[in-house]
Amino acid sequence: MKEPENLELESSPNPEPGEESELLNLLPLGIILTLISGLGGIVVMALPSKPENPESSGLSSKLEWFSPPISTSQSLPTLNPISKPISGDLLPYFRGNLIPAPNVQSNPSLPLLEELSLNQYSSIPPNLLDENINILNPSPQALTSNNNVSEVETTIESIENSMTPLNLTASRPQYQMLTQQPSNLQPASPVPVVSEQDGVELTLQDVIILALENNRTIKNQYLERVVERQDLAVAEDKFNPDFTPSLAIGWDNITQGNLTTMTRGLILSAKVFVRIPTGGALNLEWTGQRQQRNYQGSGFSDQDVLRQNLAVVFNQPLLRGAGEKVNRASVEIARIQETINLLKLKSILIDKITETILAYRNLLQAQEQLKIEQQSLIIAQQQVENTQVFIEAGRRPRADLITVQTRVANQEISLLNAQNNLNQQRLNLLELLDIDENVNIIASENLEIQPQTLEPSEVKQLGFENQPNYLQARLDLEKFKTQLVVAENNRRWNIDFRTEVRHEPAPDIIDNQTDLRAGLVFSKTLGDQTLERDFQRSRIDVLQAQNNLTEATQKIEIDVSQRLQDIEATWKKVELSKRATQLAEEQLRNEKDKVELGVPGSSLVDLVRFQSDLTQAQNDELNAKIDYLNALTNLYQSLGITLDKLEITLEK
Repeated sequence: MKEPENLELESSPNPEPGEESELLNLLPLGIILTLISGLGGIVVMALPSKPENPESSGLSSKLEWFSPPISTSQSLPTLNPISKPISGDLLPYFRGNLIPAPNVQSNPSLPLLEELSLNQYSSIPPNLLDENINILNPSPQALTSNNNVSEVETTIESIENSMTPLNLTASRPQYQMLTQQPSNLQPASPVPVVSEQDGVELTLQDVIILALENNRTIKNQYLERVVERQDLAVAEDKFNPDFTPSLAIGWDNITQGNLTTMTRGLILSAKVFVRIPTGGALNLEWTGQRQQRNYQGSGFSDQDVLRQNLAVVFNQPLLRGAGEKVNRASVEIARIQETINLLKLKSILIDKITETILAYRNLLQAQEQLKIEQQSLIIAQQQVENTQVFIEAGRRPRADLITVQTRVANQEISLLNAQNNLNQQRLNLLELLDIDENVNIIASENLEIQPQTLEPSEVKQLGFENQPNYLQARLDLEKFKTQLVVAENNRRWNIDFRTEVRHEPAPDIIDNQTDLRAGLVFSKTLGDQTLERDFQRSRIDVLQAQNNLTEATQKIEIDVSQRLQDIEATWKKVELSKRATQLAEEQLRNEKDKVELGVPGSSLVDLVRFQSDLTQAQNDELNAKIDYLNALTNLYQSLGITLDKLEITLEK
């Protein structure tokens, strides 16, 4: 059985010169008065003055009884064993089953003890000692008679024989709430608190809307869409007629013999150019102008006529550039590129929204971590106060104060780190939102999470249908195949069928002029390596696009598997961290009870360690929840369904 702790109470000299009696110095133990209460078994001891004769101190003044020590510097007449209770929020209190002390039969010379009714859970009246103070503090004159001395010695012997030794190895009795705070207890340093008076509470949906409205990367991409849409419009306008009107003012004077031809005034013209899907091109041109003729000395009258010129030219390739597939290739490439541009916009939106969501959750995580650190600091400071109370009550050595003060210092460092992390996460979110850095954003989203049921085959199918990079790889392959068709066609010979009709009407029908021409044109540029280079480039692009598509397909399968594993693992981590937090709370609660009860083997070092374990468990639970939500967000990003989950429509 473990040896009981020796709680030492030593006497201090307090003689009154001229009034001390010799008979007092003969008492080896002084005057011992046992006041037993059902509330705590309190033993009050009045110790003797230091004897003048060293040999008379054979009996040790150290008592091996478990009893709350009473400071010898205080005057016994003013002792009040049980003070009035104070409010529970002023000091921590200690609970437990109260153990009544055994009855003590005293000598009739001490009627004080016989008047007490020591029923279970009884208490000593506060004014009992004041009414019987003459027993606790007898005057020297009262002890000078032999009868009084004999009576006191008989009483002491009776008390010592009737007392039952306390078993210090058993569970120590618990005490009622400590009702007096030591006067030298200094208030703890104030806990840094984050002020949220000027903050703006934003939900996750609010932050996403701000990102879509203010993020400069998204703005630039939408500005780029203006040019990209125009590129598509130009490509699709390939087979639409082009009409070119013209108006000119000029003056011409041509003299030939006696004939002078003068052209002046307005010259009107119009051109129409049409491409057809077979590769042919139709060009129509009309010109009209006023013309005057002067026949000097020839007997003919002057003429003022409107001269017109009409030309129709048609050119149809028969080999190179012939065929609807080749001629529509540029339009198809432009449409494919437009779809790729939309996928790029979608990918940028998904990435930025995902980045914003993660930054928002980092801010939320930093807020919750700061709250945990603040609460831990408050508890650590309360432990310092409790330890000081224990020290003043004599239940703890003063060295234990260093342990809890070290805990406070470490917790203050953790709190500063948490505050700095909160500020950093807030700035990161403000940078993504592109708003004023002085805005104090407060994340107000709820961290309650629910398990998700995900089927791997269905999730992979969603990835193949929505993942922007995979769809872009497929479109790149189609685009490069189309470009390869054009490059192969450009290596052929030029064989064009050309037809031209020109008609110039005149005032006199006999002066009308019509010109009709038709023919085949063969041509090929020899020695030009650009055509072969373009063909090889297109062929390599097709091969690379096939490899990229295979890579994208494999990446979806791997990413989906990894994301699903992350979701499953993080959910298990959430459940385990919740259980760990509960156990840490119970462990800390049990250790607190042990320390408060003074159970052997309990120490403040273990209490501080358990408090650190609880803080770590709370942080682990918080991190597990954030990791689970982020795992779902990353899965949506990998599948390309982030916009669908948030009900965001892509503006084309």
